[in-house]
Formats: sequence, structure tokens, C-alpha cells
Amino acid sequence: AAKAAEEAAAKAAEEAAAAAEEEDEGADDWENVADEWDAEGSDIEIPDIGGGDDESDEDEDLVEKERRKEEAELKKKGIEKAKRDAAAEARKKEIEAMEAQMAEEADKAEREAEMKKLEARKRRMEREAEEAAARSTDDLRSPICCIMGHVDTGKTKLLDKIRQTNVQSGEAGGITQQIGA
Repeated sequence: AAKAAEEAAAKAAEEAAAAAEEEDEGADDWENVADEWDAEGSDIEIPDIGGGDDESDEDEDLVEKERRKEEAELKKKGIEKAKRDAAAEARKKEIEAMEAQMAEEADKAEREAEMKKLEARKRRMEREAEEAAARSTDDLRSPICCIMGHVDTGKTKLLDKIRQTNVQSGEAGGITQQIGA
């Protein structure tokens, strides 16, 4: 029984050594495959994540292109804004010119109206001077007078006193029936 146990222990030790050897060989196999693969030069390109000089140059080129593109867009927008500003300034000047012309026309119309007033005043003064020269005491007329009031307030009596007449006594009952009595 002791011999069987020793044989079993030896057999187990052999198996353990074989398993360990296989593990070492398996690791060696993977290392060998990796070495062969590197030696052959595979067709697959694996990007270098390490940030080499070539990639940083490309990034710088992209950044430079984007900056130039932004500058071009800003320049284009600046030119468009300048055009809009120039058009707005032209419209503003045009409006100012129109306002100045309208003000000038209004001033001209005011001057013409003032001239017409002066001419009318001059004609009226000439006419009044001619009329004043043509007046004489022989050609005077009686003034026109209008007396208004309610019934029985003494209108006819006032006119009788002014004209030194007695119209009221000739009326029936003292009530005047005629206009201008």
C-alpha cells in the first residue's frame, strides 16, 4: 500500500510538472507568434497613440487650416458689413439731401407767401391812400346803424331821437310794423 501511494504521488508530480511545462510552452508559443508577426510586417496599420511628431504636425496643419478658414469667413462677413454700412450711409445721405431740398422748397414757398402778403398790403395801402385823397365833406354818407332788441324795449324811440323824427307816433298803437322805420 505504501508502494502504491508512492507511485501515485510520483505520477501526480509527473502530471504537475507536465502541466507546468505546457503552461510555459503555451506562453512561449504566444511570444513566438508575436515575434513572428512583428518579423513578417503585417498589412494592418495600427495608429500610434503615443503622439509622435508626424501626428502633431498634421494636427497643427488642421488647426492652421481651420484658423485660415475662420479668417476668410470673418473677412467675407466684414466685407458684407462694410457694403451694408456703405449702402446705409448712401441712403442716409440721400434722405438728408431730400430733406434739405424739401426744406429749401418750403422756405421758397414761405418767401413767396410773404411776398404775396407784402404785395397785397402795398396794394391795400395804395387803394386806401387814393380813397383818402378822394374824400371830401360833400361826399359823406350817413353811417349804417343796427339796433337790435326785444319787443317794447325802445328801439324805434332811439332811432327817432338820432334822426330827429317821430315815426313812433304815426304807428297804430305805437308798434312799428316796418323795417327801417
